Amino acid sequence: MYKKAMMLAAIFLLATSARVFVNRTLADETPSNRTPADENSADETLAVEQATNQFYTSLNALLAGDRQGMDDVWSHADNVTYMGPDGGIAVGWDQVREGWNVQAEMKLGGHVEPMDLHVTVGGDIAIVEGYELGSIQDSDGPPRSFRIRATSSFRKESGQWKMIGHHTDLLDSLDSGSDKASNERPSAGWNQQTDADAEADSINVSDDEITLKLER
Repeated sequence: MYKKAMMLAAIFLLATSARVFVNRTLADETPSNRTPADENSADETLAVEQATNQFYTSLNALLAGDRQGMDDVWSHADNVTYMGPDGGIAVGWDQVREGWNVQAEMKLGGHVEPMDLHVTVGGDIAIVEGYELGSIQDSDGPPRSFRIRATSSFRKESGQWKMIGHHTDLLDSLDSGSDKASNERPSAGWNQQTDADAEADSINVSDDEITLKLER
């Protein structure tokens, strides 16, 4: 009887030791430096990614003529900005919304997908950088593929991430010519006009006046 009790005690001790070993192993496999702040940051990053996906879903719907989604994606503040592939800049929600409305009415067609996105979240502001891949319908031919860089900015408003800015490279086929990049060389026509203006504004000086100035 004594031997049996000793055997049961040994088995119990062995099982307890095994359970402690397993618990310690699991604890070692869990990152010890993961804090609630890290978990919150991961949650916010996921929320920004979802807001970004919502933007591109709304963008593709807009290309087909449905503009409603953009109202939900964007902040309606006066300091939002949009610098799209057609050039220029829209400032404030009224201007941005008008631009989207015009594009929706045009029903440009095509499709745009984000690629290689990099998300940075800091407080209530987030930046998303990457590429936009897609196709656009050319007025004189078949759809044309493109890849441009894009940067989106978001702000957390009332617990939701809202877009406050979108900026892309230019597409030649969409360039409205309203604004040019500061490092873009002016066209020949611009140079000719400038030369003509300079000639019109120049002062004609006679030979006698030049001689008089030299004598002085």
